[in-house]
Amino acid sequence: MRRQRDDDDDSDPIHREILEHLDQNPPPRDREPTPAAPIAKKSKSGPAPPPPVEPPRLMLRKMRREPALERLSTFVRYHRHRGTPRVVVVVGRGRRSGEQGPVIGPAVRKWCDQHPDLVLDIHVAPPSQGGDGALVLHLVDDD
Repeated sequence: MRRQRDDDDDSDPIHREILEHLDQNPPPRDREPTPAAPIAKKSKSGPAPPPPVEPPRLMLRKMRREPALERLSTFVRYHRHRGTPRVVVVVGRGRRSGEQGPVIGPAVRKWCDQHPDLVLDIHVAPPSQGGDGALVLHLVDDD
């Protein structure tokens, strides 16, 4: 495939060299996208898939108490039903709560104490998951 040139007597040797190179080495065509690997179907009799590396997180910081507790209830019930062993609830440290102190963290702890049918254990998250501003909830198995 030879390119059409307006002026074959072009005095610019670099320009001519680039055009000749492109004539001899056309740019590569776009490749066909490789098909995605098929998704393995779960068998009812086979083993359950491994749990995710990072537990699901719920962000409650900077929320008001009642909407935060409603969201917590929905989140915990959903993940308990799915069989998730633990979840992380980000409550914040309560530094902007004023003189009364943190609101969300104590409210979440109280809610968990009132729902032993949903939450087995609660503790402060490790630093990699939020430290003092997050709580790890171990959920009751949904059998």
